Amino acid sequence: MKVIFIKDHKSGKVSEIKSVSDGFAKNFLLPKKFAIQATEENIENLKVKLEKEKEVENIRLSKLTKEKEDIENSIVVINRTRTPKGLLQGKITKAQLAEEFYLQTSIKIDPKKLDFKTGNTFGTFKVPLSLGSGFIAEFTLFVREND
Repeated sequence: MKVIFIKDHKSGKVSEIKSVSDGFAKNFLLPKKFAIQATEENIENLKVKLEKEKEVENIRLSKLTKEKEDIENSIVVINRTRTPKGLLQGKITKAQLAEEFYLQTSIKIDPKKLDFKTGNTFGTFKVPLSLGSGFIAEFTLFVREND
């Protein structure tokens, strides 16, 4: 009997169409709701569902690409006071950087996704930000002395 798996099982993954023995299908997979019978209608419904999922994924990836471009075109400027030793007075934390990024670009970012060690020096830095799905955007951070 051909079945479509609707839950992961060691015999098959979700959305997989597979031939299994009639007894296994009728006595285990179907009653335990691991699978449904692979009728023409169910196969067609599966195809439609997979196409919709692919379309949603493509939209999500295009949004991530656009967001990455927006972030990479951003420059964040932070003004700080210099200590007598020439360092920043107080360190820049990820939370402060995320807040300053939002104030200057109107793009909210998660501080936990910043790959930034708390900074205590002046200068220009590239700050990587993980967007998920393998997308990493880098924006420019410019730390300068208060006038």
